[in-house]
Amino acid sequence: MSDVLKLEAPLGNVLRKSKLRGITSIISSFQAIDNDKIELKKNEESDKNKSLDEIQVIANRFITIKRLGSGGFGEVYLAKDKNQNDLLIAIKFENTNTSRPQLLIEKYVFEIMYESIYIPKMFYFGIHNEYTVLAMDLLGPSVEDLLNFCGRKFSLKTICMIIEQILRSIEALHNHS
Repeated sequence: MSDVLKLEAPLGNVLRKSKLRGITSIISSFQAIDNDKIELKKNEESDKNKSLDEIQVIANRFITIKRLGSGGFGEVYLAKDKNQNDLLIAIKFENTNTSRPQLLIEKYVFEIMYESIYIPKMFYFGIHNEYTVLAMDLLGPSVEDLLNFCGRKFSLKTICMIIEQILRSIEALHNHS
C-alpha cells in the first residue's frame, strides 16, 4: 500500500488527540507537543486505576459502549445517542476535581465555532456523577494513527495536505476571534 494517504476529512476529523485542549493548544500546539506527551504519560497511570464502569447511561440519552482511550483531560468512550437512532458518538469524561479543567474550555470553543468544518458537533455538556461530560461527534483517526498506518513515514504530499488543514483550521479560529 502506498504511503500517500488521501485526506478527505477536515482537520477536525484528523487531528483530534492533540487538538482542542483549549483555545491555547490550537494556537500553540507546536510548542505544547512535548508538554502534552509528558502530561499524558503521568495521567495514563492514574486513569488506569480509576477507570469508569464499562457501560453507563448519561442524561437518559447516551449509552457508553467501550473505552476508546485516555489523555491529559480524562477518558473518551464510544457511545450511542438514543435520541438520534443510536448514532455513534464520543463522550469525554473529566473528573470534576481536576486542577486544570479542559472540557469547559472545549465546550466554549465548540459553541463559538459551531459552524466550522474543523470543529465537531457537540450534543451535550453536563455533570455525571463526579465527572464533567462532553458528548460530541465521533471523529476519525489522529495524525499519529495515520503515521502508524503509513509505517511511521509520511510522503511529502501527505505532509503538505496535513499542513494545509492545520493552517485552514487556525485561520478559521482567528476569523471567529
